[in-house]
Amino acid sequence: MSEQTVKLDVTSHFDETNKFKGGFELRLQDMQMVDIVSPWVRPMGYNNDLYSVRPALGAFYAQDNVSFSGMILNVGLRFDYWFPGKYVDDAMRNDDESLVSPTIREQYLRDTYSLFSLRWKGRISPRLAIAHPVSDNQSLFFSYGHFSKFPRPQYVYSKLLRSNARSTFQTIGNPSLNPETTVAYELGLRNQLTENDVLNVTAYYKDIFDYITARSVRAQQTRFSSGSYTTYINLDYARSRGFEIEYKKRYSDWFRGAVSASYSISTGKSSAASEAAFNIQQGLEENVKENYLAWDRPYQGSLVLNFRINRGKALFGFANGILDDISVYSRLFFQSGKRYTPYYFVGNEAATGRPFYVADLSHPLSKSGKDILSLDVNIEKTISLSFARLLLTVEISNLLNRKNAQILNPITGDAYEYSRPDGSPTPTPGSWNDPRYPDLQAPVDPYPYNPARYMEPLTIRAGVSLRF
Repeated sequence: MSEQTVKLDVTSHFDETNKFKGGFELRLQDMQMVDIVSPWVRPMGYNNDLYSVRPALGAFYAQDNVSFSGMILNVGLRFDYWFPGKYVDDAMRNDDESLVSPTIREQYLRDTYSLFSLRWKGRISPRLAIAHPVSDNQSLFFSYGHFSKFPRPQYVYSKLLRSNARSTFQTIGNPSLNPETTVAYELGLRNQLTENDVLNVTAYYKDIFDYITARSVRAQQTRFSSGSYTTYINLDYARSRGFEIEYKKRYSDWFRGAVSASYSISTGKSSAASEAAFNIQQGLEENVKENYLAWDRPYQGSLVLNFRINRGKALFGFANGILDDISVYSRLFFQSGKRYTPYYFVGNEAATGRPFYVADLSHPLSKSGKDILSLDVNIEKTISLSFARLLLTVEISNLLNRKNAQILNPITGDAYEYSRPDGSPTPTPGSWNDPRYPDLQAPVDPYPYNPARYMEPLTIRAGVSLRF
């Protein structure tokens, strides 16, 4: 994929209280996809998808910042546009080759406009932000805005033409997709406790609509005798709400710190479009309830400490040159573990005693895995030489060397370990292979020993650079 970008901004100060900014952005993309599965089966493999597209997207935007009587008002408007490209336009008019249903093709032509012989669509997004003083040391702020996210290329371009695609499970792109839109609200109070102390309290709410999900649709033209296939549509929704408290402290010129904590809940019908497609492929029932989303992390917290000793300053009685011109940045981060669907014990196999577990599909993603805790430290030291400045850096990730799980065993909510007596889940044969009861016929990835089941361990990186 290649991309060329043109961007222009214009800023004007109408007077001391009014600042205007406007501009536009144009991104010209060139994308090619060659996806061949099992190429040894036949010349173009068991499954394949081939396409070359040249979409264009960008935006026009304008905002005005006005200050009066201590209040700051920021009003903006953004227009996002998208040209899917000639490949899509031709595919939507090709009755003989198109795998897309006539209904979706008609919708594409109806919901797009023509410019320079290309179809395009757009969306207007308003923005508003207000900061108003409550007292000499307190200010109330509020923001509201719409934000658009264009669909992933595979959701739009995949398998549009019969001659360019072959698949046993047909998931066809939908060029008529609209961008996902997030409507975000934020309300907060900023407290200037002293010249060196600030306390911020913020509450927010985000509503995501036109969320992309997979659905099975019927079509007149398809390679399936049943006359149906799976595609992506704008149907689902998600929402996130929570609050955050942050305290910042500045102690003289050499030390600054901040501590923050937040609580949030993210729910919706599905965490990703691929999740719905997988459920359709497996013949599972559609989820009609609002559940926790995969990225939901209820609790988060961090402690940031930043030490900086400028050149020529001594500290703790040390001579200049040892602890001057040095900075130390540290961050202690805490987060709730990854969401997962719990499994429960259903019995033992009579012959071997092997335990069997099945997923609690009535409560998807209802549990949070083991909490994540990490301490990172960055140290920089500058040494002045006669001809240049020597910069020494040391970056330490996960200083505590904590095992933070990211591929979970849904029985325990932690990464798999052989030493634990819980075993591994076996909802269907071959999905997991319990090392205590090995199945030699397991197809791929038989044992749950993937080293990526843990995040990065203790890692130290050192560097040296010269600045002339």
